[in-house]
Amino acid sequence: MSVYCVVIPIYNDWEKLLVNIEIYQSLIEKHRGEIEFVLVDNGSRYIPSDSRLSDFVLLKCEKPGSYSARNFALTKLLQDYKYFIFTDADCKPDICWLTNIFRRCSDDNVQLLAGGVAMYSMSTRPNFVESYDLILGLPQKKYVSRGYAVTANLTISRDVFLSIGFFDDSRFSGGDAEFCQRAGSAGFKLEYEESALIYHPARIEFREIIRKVRRVAGGQTGSGSLKRRLNFFMKIVFSPVREFYFIFKSGGYYGWKVKLKATAVVFVLWPFRTFESIKAFVSSARVR
Repeated sequence: MSVYCVVIPIYNDWEKLLVNIEIYQSLIEKHRGEIEFVLVDNGSRYIPSDSRLSDFVLLKCEKPGSYSARNFALTKLLQDYKYFIFTDADCKPDICWLTNIFRRCSDDNVQLLAGGVAMYSMSTRPNFVESYDLILGLPQKKYVSRGYAVTANLTISRDVFLSIGFFDDSRFSGGDAEFCQRAGSAGFKLEYEESALIYHPARIEFREIIRKVRRVAGGQTGSGSLKRRLNFFMKIVFSPVREFYFIFKSGGYYGWKVKLKATAVVFVLWPFRTFESIKAFVSSARVR
């Protein structure tokens, strides 16, 4: 029986998964017998017929939302595996991703382990949206310093789920942060392993990044206590200040052109983010 289970929710992102299918096949072959890969379709328009998917377990979750899909897998598989490794369909794992997760979990008896997330662009001249996402996309190490991590690269022990329950599937965004903070309150430590690396593509089109900020803003101000929602609303209103600081604090890794492009996108996104947070705060209506 395998000890580890990789869970990947998919909503209309099958093409993105197939881009990296050879890497997953290599990981499956390398760790055969140690791990199972589970794909959870969450109401996609279609599921491709591809022989390369034969090594994956396919589940179908009708309830909308990636956290619903993850919970669906957990209800089916919780008793079968000791550790659940979560990532997303558009992520590209490093070839040593699982090796480094296994090492940490076996050596330290880890309960929650966040792996590194590196944003990347296929272009040597990233456009405005790519520039924004490269700098501000998913700073996993910063998140961990604040007590949470994203499910683009997060390993959780079965013991944690048995103790505190599953993800809050009423959320379309932010369920990973809420879960990690709930686990922390219950005494479980979140650890970080940079070398357990996942690569995440920077978004290219404005509609992609607008959808993301609307989803995140709605998830933050549409769920939780009134105090928590008010706190997130104020953070969203003043979010450009924080983003400007982070952009120019990013040092010399990104050139000034990339930083200026990212700054311009901050101005464009602010009204969308603010409007969505007001709508979610008043009516709890959220974008998926």
